[in-house]
Amino acid sequence: MNAIEKLLAKKTASDIARMNELEKAIASEEGAIKADASSPVKAWPRIEKIPSGYEIPLTLKSIAAIGRLQLSATASSMKSLQPYRPKPSRDSLAAGELSELRMFCAQKGVGIIGFTDMPANLIFRDRAILFDKAIVLLYEMDEEAVNAAPGVKTFKMSFETYDRLGAITNELTEKIRQMGFAAHASHPMGGLALYPPLASRAGLGSLGKHGMLITPELGPRQRISAVLTNISNLPVANNEAVMSDKCASCNACASLCPAGAFYEEPIKRDYGYTTVDIDKCVREFSANNACSVCLKACSKANAGSGL
Repeated sequence: MNAIEKLLAKKTASDIARMNELEKAIASEEGAIKADASSPVKAWPRIEKIPSGYEIPLTLKSIAAIGRLQLSATASSMKSLQPYRPKPSRDSLAAGELSELRMFCAQKGVGIIGFTDMPANLIFRDRAILFDKAIVLLYEMDEEAVNAAPGVKTFKMSFETYDRLGAITNELTEKIRQMGFAAHASHPMGGLALYPPLASRAGLGSLGKHGMLITPELGPRQRISAVLTNISNLPVANNEAVMSDKCASCNACASLCPAGAFYEEPIKRDYGYTTVDIDKCVREFSANNACSVCLKACSKANAGSGL
C-alpha cells in the first residue's frame, strides 16, 4: 500500500471503531435487549484486518469508484447510532397509519417491507437493541449491475445500495418518532442483527445456501435493513427461517465461487445456517471488486422462478 492508501485505511479503521463503540453503547441504555449466548458474532468488518486492505478494498482505484459512497454510508450509519431516543407518547398504530408507513417506504424506493418480533439470538453478540418489534426493509439491487459481477459496476452498486438504504432507514426512523412512537435504526452496512434470518422470519423469503435472503420478487438481489420500534400492533410474522427445497438442490452459487468459500454442507446454528467461510469470502470480496459471483449465479438461477 502507498502512503495515501495507508492513510485511507487508517481513517476507515477509525470510523469502524467508532461505529462499534456506538453499537455497543446501546447495551448500557435503560431497557436494552441484549444478545444471548447463541447469538452470532459480527463477522464483518474486522478492524484488525482493515489496515492491510483485507476487509475493504482500499486501493486508489477502488476509492475512486466508491470512496464518496463509503463516506456517505459511514456517516448515515453513525447517525443511526446517535443516542437520541425521544420518549414515546404512544405504542399503537391508528387506522390508516400502517398504510401511511408502507406508502412512505414505497415513495422512497422500498417496495417490500415485513414485520417481526426480534429474537435475542439474532442480535449480534455484544450488541443490543431497545425495542423488539422490527420493521424489515428490502431495497433492490440493480439487476444489470449484479449480472456484471465481478467488476467496478457491481462494486459501485454494492455501496450505492448501502448508502441509499441507510438514508431511507434513518428517514423512516425519524418519521416513526414524529408520529409519537419510539424507534431506532439498524443500518444495512453492518447493523445490529443478522438480517437474512430476520427477513425470512418476517415472511419475506427463504435462506439461501450462500447465506443471503432469496425472495419471490427479486431472488437474492436485495439489501436489508431494519427499524426497531415500540409499535405493539404491527402485523408481525414469526416464521421459521428455512432454506427452500429448490435452493437445497441447486449448487450454482457454490460451484461458481472463485474463492471456494462454501462448506460442503450448511452448518445449522440456533440463528440459522452457516454456509460460507467468511475469511475466504472476504478475501475475494476485497481483491475482486466486491466479487458478488454467488449473487450473480443465484440471480440467474432464480430468474422468473417466483421462488
